[in-house]
Amino acid sequence: MATQPSQPADDSADLALVIELLAAGVVQEFSNAEQELITEVAQYARRGLAAPVGSAARLDMLRRMQIAAHRVAAELRSRATPLARRVTDEAARRGMAAAARRLAQLTSSHPSLLRTLTAPQPEPISAHALASAITVRLDLQRNLEDAATRITRFGDDAYRAAVAQAAEKEILHGIAPAAAQRGAWDDLTSQGITGFTDFRGRRWNLASYVEMATRTAVQRAYNEAHEARMAAGGIAFFTVAPHAHPCPLCAPWEGQVLSSRYLSGRTTTLSAVSDAMVSFDVAGTVDQARAEGLFHPNCTHTLVAYLPGVTRMPKRSPWTKADEAAYRAAQRLRELERRVRSAKQREQAALDDVSRARARRDVRAGQAAIRAHVAAHRLVRRPRREQLDLGNA
Repeated sequence: MATQPSQPADDSADLALVIELLAAGVVQEFSNAEQELITEVAQYARRGLAAPVGSAARLDMLRRMQIAAHRVAAELRSRATPLARRVTDEAARRGMAAAARRLAQLTSSHPSLLRTLTAPQPEPISAHALASAITVRLDLQRNLEDAATRITRFGDDAYRAAVAQAAEKEILHGIAPAAAQRGAWDDLTSQGITGFTDFRGRRWNLASYVEMATRTAVQRAYNEAHEARMAAGGIAFFTVAPHAHPCPLCAPWEGQVLSSRYLSGRTTTLSAVSDAMVSFDVAGTVDQARAEGLFHPNCTHTLVAYLPGVTRMPKRSPWTKADEAAYRAAQRLRELERRVRSAKQREQAALDDVSRARARRDVRAGQAAIRAHVAAHRLVRRPRREQLDLGNA
């Protein structure tokens, strides 16, 4: 019986779930530590600012802030290695298992594929996938350790905001002392612990940076293990299935054929199910696609086996104005979520009732803006992303 062409099916839903589950624990640990530190430092600020300028209590405020920041940083540094190992190893296992399931489904649906493919059973982890997972793990471990080290500066940052920057506002702008202190402190706490820059030069606060770094590591470990298991099963070509929510970086690769090695351009090879020769276009290698934007941070695309003579490619769609509008609307929602988190941060760390009430009003205003935005653009609101720990508690 002739083999019927099949549409590529991907594991993006499984990857998205794995990312959410594994990143949650890491983000929770760092977010909780950040909130505890900001709350503790705010207590020292309230006490110290009530004391006379130049008093021992003012100097004690700085010392206590520094001690708290170094303690929290040390605790998080000690957790970086086990956290990185746990999430990347599990992501690699899940990626391998998903690939093994796909190979089994292919050979079950198309028995003639058994002559060219093998359908290995899920194993804990292969040597090749383990090596990839170790590389990803070390990258994540370094990022988490760097994030923890940056926290040590927060004690000094907090003291400067409470004292030096407040004095600057008072002198240069003629602001009353109490208002100057509130303004400088709100500027600091609204952003959380900051100072994180990625390789593209983008600036992040602690929670967002840790989430980005962890989600990226989970995605890399999953996809590299997934690809390795597919290749071990005999897959030489891949494609990227259409995604419900692509972005300008990954959309150009949807519906393209990629090779695991060096092939690109017009390619002729043996059919996966017969002795016929099949010709098709190869857009480039997986590594080339990755270097040009595929599998960017927060991307949930996965590679799909492309079987010459079997896989029927979906029609490729160009990036349209509607796609661009949907993408921008989603990015605007992320911005509004950050504003709500920022206001909640200020509310929690407020030095007095006036600042606390203002922050609470900003929280409500931000939430109202989110409700209007999701209604106008038919988006799904995710209240967890409006929480200080990104809903990972």
